[in-house]
Amino acid sequence: MANELEQARELIDRTVSGMTEEQLLFHPGEKWCSANIMEHLGLAFGGTVRGMQRVIEAGKPLGGRRSLRDVALQTGLLTFGYFPTGRTAPKMVAPSCTLGGLEALAMIRENLQNMAAKLDEVEKQFGTADSVLDHPILGPLTLLQWRKFHLAHTRHHMKQINQLRVAQSEKSAGAAVALVGRPVSNRNVEVYWIWPAGTPARRAASSSCANFCWA
Repeated sequence: MANELEQARELIDRTVSGMTEEQLLFHPGEKWCSANIMEHLGLAFGGTVRGMQRVIEAGKPLGGRRSLRDVALQTGLLTFGYFPTGRTAPKMVAPSCTLGGLEALAMIRENLQNMAAKLDEVEKQFGTADSVLDHPILGPLTLLQWRKFHLAHTRHHMKQINQLRVAQSEKSAGAAVALVGRPVSNRNVEVYWIWPAGTPARRAASSSCANFCWA
């Protein structure tokens, strides 16, 4: 696995280490939970796998010519690490909001491994050709730029998961303080995250998340 993608893998593992299913499914309002974020990343990895497979089948790189806009966007993200915030995720990488936390974690790990292998396969066939494939926003990217993009994208979203962990801890601490000295009736406690993934109830509870790539 290339260095950039190995860094992405280590960052994912380090960020979600010790997280429970409940933590992975914690929703701050209508924003994505950690499971949604990981599904989004997994879909992005899978999309790159499919794109690189098209390159292999075509027998040649499929990237076009860079515009000045492409160069500016690529420089901002890949050189200086500026990742635009508040964008709506494209439909092809929008999370379904039906995967459980551990399901999303398994998906992102599998798709990252598959993407790393496919990028290596393209490199063996075509070397480090310029503009191997166009990114829908950044424009034509080399193989190295594709790897750098996925590392930057992963880093951006792992920061969000860290923020979610902090928010949930603060919420739990506040709830514990509020309940001190107050009797709690089991009838008022709604525990719905124990439902199996994909059940109608689980889908209903999860479907409220917005198609919003938040920061």
